Amino acid sequence: MTPEQEKAIRAHGEDLQRIFPAAAGDDPLTLCKRLRRVETEAHHDATQNCNVGMPEGWRDRHEGRAQRLLGDTEGRIWVNGDARGYALKMDLREGERLATDWGGYGLIAPEIGPEGN
Repeated sequence: MTPEQEKAIRAHGEDLQRIFPAAAGDDPLTLCKRLRRVETEAHHDATQNCNVGMPEGWRDRHEGRAQRLLGDTEGRIWVNGDARGYALKMDLREGERLATDWGGYGLIAPEIGPEGN
């Protein structure tokens, strides 16, 4: 991990902790790593669902894991079943900042490259 990448991931984690205060107990970098793991697995399952189908409840399982990491999310997060984009998304409220997709939804665990973007 480059210093730029670590700085960007840490900043993203701090933004998530401001939005979800119950997640503030974790180190922001650790929080992002754990959420990224959930994102990767949810995206894999979304791909599987598009290709061959998945059993009922696959989205709920990943949403539950993300909610346990973030605390009370007030139903604001969900797993996007379209495998062409990120899986973990949320509704942003005024004043909240996170990386967004083209639809303006917040990305909970975006991939942050070596250049910090």
